[in-house]
Amino acid sequence: MKTPSQSGSDGRVPGPPEKRLRIGKPAAGLAVAALVAFVAVAGLACWKRCGGGAPALALQPPAGAPRQEGALRQGPPPSPNEGLFVGEAFEGTFLQLWQEHTTWAQERWAAEFAQLRRAGMKMVVVQWTQYDELDFTAPGPDRTSPLDRVVAAADAAGMDLCVGLSLRKSWWKADCFRAPYMREELARNRQLATRLYPLLRGHRCFYGWYIPHEITDVGAEGDCGAEVRSFFGALTGHLNALDALKPIMASGYTDRDRANLVHFVTWWTLFLRESGVDVLVFQDGAGLARKAPWPSVAPLIDALCALAGEVGTDVWLVGEVFAQTHGQPIDEGGFKAEPAEFARVRQQLDLLGAFKRRLLAYSYFDYMRPSAGGAASRLFDEYVSFADARAAARSNSAAARTPAIEGNVP
Repeated sequence: MKTPSQSGSDGRVPGPPEKRLRIGKPAAGLAVAALVAFVAVAGLACWKRCGGGAPALALQPPAGAPRQEGALRQGPPPSPNEGLFVGEAFEGTFLQLWQEHTTWAQERWAAEFAQLRRAGMKMVVVQWTQYDELDFTAPGPDRTSPLDRVVAAADAAGMDLCVGLSLRKSWWKADCFRAPYMREELARNRQLATRLYPLLRGHRCFYGWYIPHEITDVGAEGDCGAEVRSFFGALTGHLNALDALKPIMASGYTDRDRANLVHFVTWWTLFLRESGVDVLVFQDGAGLARKAPWPSVAPLIDALCALAGEVGTDVWLVGEVFAQTHGQPIDEGGFKAEPAEFARVRQQLDLLGAFKRRLLAYSYFDYMRPSAGGAASRLFDEYVSFADARAAARSNSAAARTPAIEGNVP
């Protein structure tokens, strides 16, 4: 997200699937693109009817037992809405680290992670640990780094952490998708992952990796698209060599004003086949100012989910909990946004939930944090009330359907 600041047989929220071993499954031919496009068009009709040398980390692997792979860990349940089904509520959020976070003490991180658990969230995706010259793995005066403190807070809260790598803001420039630039990015990210892995692998919260280079079907054509896929394929290969059981996530988006369904399916077919990512986290774009209403992205999400199932990649969905106020296409200023109204977020939960995919919020830390006060605090409170009520209604419904067993009724 360019902003500043499947289920088990019973439908309940499961741990993420074990890391898929790549054993040479035959790639789906592009002929499937036409079929998926047809399915998506049918879905559209249905949808309309339904309304070198980096500083050393202070982080040290703990001496405790290693975490069990392949499942979101369940600590003491601090929130009544953690039992909701897949797609009924947000399971996690993104964290973009900025300079201000270098001053956050351990107690503050602990308080924020406790609020996340109260909201029913169990995962944080750290979007990057290096951004240009900002290195969030570098220890400060107290000999700990921002990443140290985030990891400690996640461990203590019983949450999972997906750790992002290195990104430069030049990624957003049109000429970045060229071989020399991509080689530089690959080298930076390989080096960082190699350095981080021994320090993270013993921590119970370490769930997997996040590649912070967001991708889109709009604009990356021909050789540029091939370079992007090659970069992802090489980097996922390196991450798999470090640990084949750690899932690798990446994020994608489209422009609903410019997207073409057939091109969309073709582009994402190639990416999912060649990139090596295990989980594609796809943004709903609801927070961005566009001509087309945000729900018009639904047929594209439908097509992507069908396509991902064909090629063996999981798809999670991102609900943007902000509303753009400045920047293109509103004005010529820089991007700015404010917390969204909950009424719109509720619509997002309903629409995205219909796909029965895991949902992440973008983002608690920027737009939904109670300690920020104002609209962010209000959005948090309204969301938690909604999720708690939804969980209570489901619990009451299940209880009403459960027959009493003779002899056990007081």
